[in-house]
Amino acid sequence: MHTRFALVAALAVLCTPGPAHAATTAFVGETGQDRSVRLVADAGTGLVKRVTVGFRARCERRTFRDTATVAPRGDTPETLRVGGSYRVRGRGGLVAVVGLALRGRRSDEVWRGAFAAKVVVRRGRRVVDRCSTPRVRWRAVAPLMSLPDDPASLAPSSDPPASSPAPETPPPAASEPESPPPSSSSSGEEAVQPEAREWRFTMDSEEGDYIGGGEDHAYGSPGDRIRIHTDQRALVSVSIDGANGDWWYADFDTPGVEPMVAKRYDGATRYPFNEGGEPGLSVSGNGRGCNELTGEFTVEEVNWNEDGTLRSLRVVYEQHCEGGETALRGRLEIST
Repeated sequence: MHTRFALVAALAVLCTPGPAHAATTAFVGETGQDRSVRLVADAGTGLVKRVTVGFRARCERRTFRDTATVAPRGDTPETLRVGGSYRVRGRGGLVAVVGLALRGRRSDEVWRGAFAAKVVVRRGRRVVDRCSTPRVRWRAVAPLMSLPDDPASLAPSSDPPASSPAPETPPPAASEPESPPPSSSSSGEEAVQPEAREWRFTMDSEEGDYIGGGEDHAYGSPGDRIRIHTDQRALVSVSIDGANGDWWYADFDTPGVEPMVAKRYDGATRYPFNEGGEPGLSVSGNGRGCNELTGEFTVEEVNWNEDGTLRSLRVVYEQHCEGGETALRGRLEIST
């Protein structure tokens, strides 16, 4: 029997804030799944600033529901496109990684387009479910009014409003599963990862690289914040909150359940969609993520505590989005 797992997440992928109370126009409508969709466009330029769309994805064992607010990239007043990924934490140790791609075109006062989503649900390193939507069409029409640029006032009435980006905080579940989700093969409770005593994370983005925007970024103690997650001494994931408001995620995953050691891991693909024999890599954030990526990372040093938590790490990485030649390179150093 298929269980039903309804999870509502609030994803905010924000553009650079504009002036307070800037005039905007809201386009409202529905998707082919009878879920709401809302676009907020600058009333002067016509550029879409954000898109909020509700969707549901059919899984092997459950139904995944979500409402995501995302920011278009590289668009015109007549076209928009969105692509990226984010993660959602649910009850029972479940983590869903969602990949979303959305396209649209404007004709007069009507936006039309389509989107698709893929979801991988994990507990620890074990994949417990995979979900996807077919290609879903959507349509949104502009009401005859302009509104203040207030995200709360523009939230769809039928879906929860988006909040600040905080995927590491468990979002509320819309309902409890009718039966327990599949059991995990991991044993015992996860050890608490010690806080980083000293750390540094850098991003050197070549011109044309989408993630880093062609700029260099650097973060570290004591002014910025890092949170660390490890799993079976094979996966290191960090989330970074910069004092300047930047937010980033970085994931380094060894093939299969191979313990991470000091060596080069080449042929990496996008985590967590990497297959068993491939390393996984993903650097994303600030509203930007790769749909597909290739790359490599080299672990220069890694040391683990007896309980499996991370003691220290030095890793350098190189990532390419969508098969492109431009690279994002950088380094992560952690000492707990």
